[in-house]
Amino acid sequence: MVCATAGNPNCVTGNGQLIVGQACPSAQCNAQFGTNPALRPDPETSDTWSIGLVLTPTFIDGFTATIDYFDIKVKQYISFIDPNVTLTGCYGGAADTASKAFFCPLVHRTLGGTGSIFGAGFVDANTRNLNYLATSGVDFEANYQTQFDDWGLNGAGGLSINMIGTYLQSLTT
Repeated sequence: MVCATAGNPNCVTGNGQLIVGQACPSAQCNAQFGTNPALRPDPETSDTWSIGLVLTPTFIDGFTATIDYFDIKVKQYISFIDPNVTLTGCYGGAADTASKAFFCPLVHRTLGGTGSIFGAGFVDANTRNLNYLATSGVDFEANYQTQFDDWGLNGAGGLSINMIGTYLQSLTT
């Protein structure tokens, strides 16, 4: 939709006209995912290290636990930019001149004055060379298994409990 006034905070200037910032029904914008023939042919390379510990205490029958720390750095990283990141970088409250210059060209609006990113409009989420990815964190898992026969409940079956989780310390693209 074309905005009525320049002072409307939901409007942005684009091609000399004022258009609604995200104009997508239910905040669901179209996105185009695919390959990119302009990718650099450089292969991705990574430095990865991890250390882990497995616990099987004898004083708790049927219990095991693991904890693993990981640190991964990928150079010449190839991936796509999440459409929500693109929209935030172009229209978000913290968007600055540099982020708008990078992200706004990835937003393709419909022609003919509606300016929506729905219908014929879309956010470009094709793969690109993103330079690097760095992540670190901790994976953990705990398992407990017992048979009810061990508790005097013969023929009642058993119990298995499993918990898996990750603490993401950092993720940078």
